Amino acid sequence: DVQASRRNYGIFGQGVFTIVTNRLHLNAGVRYDKYGHFDPSVSPRAALIYNPCEQSTVKLIYGTAFRDPNFLELSDPRFQDIKPEKIASYEIVYEQGINQYLRSSVSGYYNRMDDLIDFRNGIFTNFDAETFGTELALNGKWQNGIETRVSYTLQHTENRDNDNGLVDSPTHMIKFNASTPLLKDKIFAGL
Repeated sequence: DVQASRRNYGIFGQGVFTIVTNRLHLNAGVRYDKYGHFDPSVSPRAALIYNPCEQSTVKLIYGTAFRDPNFLELSDPRFQDIKPEKIASYEIVYEQGINQYLRSSVSGYYNRMDDLIDFRNGIFTNFDAETFGTELALNGKWQNGIETRVSYTLQHTENRDNDNGLVDSPTHMIKFNASTPLLKDKIFAGL
């Protein structure tokens, strides 16, 4: 039984900027967070978005994020040296409209994760990891308001501390999503 409290606060700013031509845009933002006694975290994010023609888009995306340990992870005095998790992600995306209803995309990404929190051998500990992957997707937006998405991801994730693959980190993923409006533009049901 642990009784504890901490004060958290954050601020976020974002802007969208047209560069030289209306086909090239920069979407950039930064977030500042302070959680309890941990050092403040600054998380920049940016996307360079280029539309070479009407239904084509190329995106270069960079972002960072963090997660401080929660109360459970800090509940035992043995775990007090746990560090916040951090991630830096890099992605390139090509999207292509097929017709008025369908849009396809292909992306490649790299995620570098530092100080991931893991429960191992009865204690919480930190480790470093990285993921390389690619994803193919097909999105549908239909006249009746139903939206669908199917995707396939091939990725490799490994522990950077020992060069081993991570348990419970899939190499192949297939996803399907669907949503339908229950009340036009207000309430949706999804699967």
